[in-house]
Amino acid sequence: MLGRAKIACLGGDARSLSMIRRLAVLGGDVHTFGLPSKETDKEGSEGRSLEDVLEGSRAVILPMPAFDKMNCLYCPLSETQTPIGAAELFTRIGGRMPVFGGRIAPSVAAEAEKSGVLLIDYAQSDELQIRNAVPTAEGAICLAMQALDITLDGAYVAILGYGRIGAALAERLRALGAHVTVAARKTKDVARIQCAHCRAIHLTNEDSLLPLTAGYAVIFNTIPHRILTQRLLNDMPTKTLLMELASSPGGWDPAASIPCRTIYAPGLPGKHVPVTAGRIVADTLLPILEEVIRT
Repeated sequence: MLGRAKIACLGGDARSLSMIRRLAVLGGDVHTFGLPSKETDKEGSEGRSLEDVLEGSRAVILPMPAFDKMNCLYCPLSETQTPIGAAELFTRIGGRMPVFGGRIAPSVAAEAEKSGVLLIDYAQSDELQIRNAVPTAEGAICLAMQALDITLDGAYVAILGYGRIGAALAERLRALGAHVTVAARKTKDVARIQCAHCRAIHLTNEDSLLPLTAGYAVIFNTIPHRILTQRLLNDMPTKTLLMELASSPGGWDPAASIPCRTIYAPGLPGKHVPVTAGRIVADTLLPILEEVIRT
């Protein structure tokens, strides 16, 4: 446990609030900046200075994403916080303590290095990605149910990729009665797909994906590579729903001409189930924070 060690949590959204509560349960003395005090149950959180929050802290936790498109600390719930840029924030933190943040852009990582800040992107953690597969799969299925005019029971659906998210999706879609096809590059994944009682497509080239144009109700992409070419997109039936779950650059060019419906669904855990997503972040960070406190 965290032994009442002071932890600074800066900025964040509903997922961050859940993470903060979980860390407090695990024994952390959590102090916040850029969050309303009524949400954090900490006196004067919104009015507390950054220096007060940082003073004596053993670690800093930033949200996911840590910074917005302007490279300012992500504080969507704050009504009073003046935007603070990454360069200024890292200068004020310096090398006093490690900093944890989610989805760190290369430009932000460069600013941290300039300031001597040890910056760790917890979004890259295998543990977090494994835990996030389930809420991502559930969120994707929820979106599909809302968009379709048929049930998933009996529907023909396809999944591109059989990593953590692809496997979680396939298991849940089969349980709902869907006919599931999964495309994967590795032969061992093709064998795993077949053993999971799904139809397998061995993804070797563009032509191997031509069966996807046969009229699937939904195609979920989990591969961060543009494998759906314009030729394939042109042949998609208008009733097919394409759902993007992969990180950039995604499975197809969003600027391409696409005859069917599309849903871009990044960051589903934080949007769909923020309480669970926050607990996942806290549980992922716990062993790292315990190690920081011990040293």
